[in-house]
Amino acid sequence: MARIQGQSGSIHFSGKAGSGKLDCQNMPQSTPSEWLKIYTDWVKIGGALVVFIIGLWQYTRAQKWKRREFIAAQIKDFEADKDIQLVMIILDWTDRKLYFPSVSGGNSIEVRVDDQLLCSALLPHEAASRYYADEVMIRDRIDRFLEMLVRLDNFVEARLINVAELRPYVGYWIRLISGNMPGWHTPEVFVLLLNYIQRYGFDGAQRLITRFGYDAVPSAEAVRTAIAKTVKRRKKAEFQVNPDCATDPPMP
Repeated sequence: MARIQGQSGSIHFSGKAGSGKLDCQNMPQSTPSEWLKIYTDWVKIGGALVVFIIGLWQYTRAQKWKRREFIAAQIKDFEADKDIQLVMIILDWTDRKLYFPSVSGGNSIEVRVDDQLLCSALLPHEAASRYYADEVMIRDRIDRFLEMLVRLDNFVEARLINVAELRPYVGYWIRLISGNMPGWHTPEVFVLLLNYIQRYGFDGAQRLITRFGYDAVPSAEAVRTAIAKTVKRRKKAEFQVNPDCATDPPMP
């Protein structure tokens, strides 16, 4: 047995060499005051940890509340916009008489919007050659609607909001414009709308559709077919506008 003598006591090693047995009988023991100090230190650590967790929970809760307020404000602006309201009605109905504000500030202009007129308004410039006044009014409002989607995508990109938080508010409209609500409009409407988004550089709107899990790019063949059908019908169309609007010259 070996013995090591120190200032605080001695430690005895017993047994054969390499046995690893340790005789702790003479090891220094902690006093009650030392145990109390250890206990107090751990209580302090535990208390600090509890305070940190509570603070983190309160901060997270406050951040979520701020995000919800921010989203609510954006959606309020989205839904309060008169131009966007018109587009929502156009998308939500297949045949509806609508009233567009007059540029001159006069009486509202009455336009009956159906799938045929909507498709005609969504034609790219090279296919349409020119646009009638009612088509221009529809295009201007669709631009405003898509600009708002681009704005929302910018907020998602900046991580100010996320798709899960947006879904309850715009999920319906994203699903609709992506063409994933069969029977709502003719297939040509959605093909031409998605082509319009791509053709005129509404990249944020296209990304937002993709973020929601939908395909935002129609096939080239589908676009060619939709354009051909629309142009053929367009030549025979008599647009449903009031006399004031009907006298407006076609827009280049």
